[in-house]
Amino acid sequence: MTGGAGARRLVVLRHAHATSGAGLPDIERPLSERGETEAAAAGAWLAAQALGPDLVICSVARRTRETYGIVERHLTPAPPVAYETRAYEAGLDDLLAVVQETPEEHDTVLLVGHNPGVYQLVLSLAGGAERGFPPGSAAVIELDREWGYANPGTGRLLTRWAP
Repeated sequence: MTGGAGARRLVVLRHAHATSGAGLPDIERPLSERGETEAAAAGAWLAAQALGPDLVICSVARRTRETYGIVERHLTPAPPVAYETRAYEAGLDDLLAVVQETPEEHDTVLLVGHNPGVYQLVLSLAGGAERGFPPGSAAVIELDREWGYANPGTGRLLTRWAP
């Protein structure tokens, strides 16, 4: 599907495990070795599920950029990436706004961000049991409406994955 009316898929990915970043500002914390392994597993899972996005929205934090950089190796072709300042330290309202502003020509969007915001977004859009959302986790939400109308309760959780 390429744009227009119909279902949209939002793949929400929490960044993989990061180091403590001793002495670094939070935004500059890199992935740990464990996180690099988790990100590679997430990329392989996305590819195996045929969940290749046609747009990526990624937080500007180093750990999210590194997570996506590893995931991207599994995506063919690599989609365009929008690095979004509002996705760093974002709460539910900020993330909903980012999703709602997605251009309508995109049908499958990968959002790479941080907890607790990304998990709140998943629960808000699609509900689900409180099972947590550990580093490197992904959730796939189907929306039966245009991005601009993505609101709490308008999605359906298709699947979840954790490394």
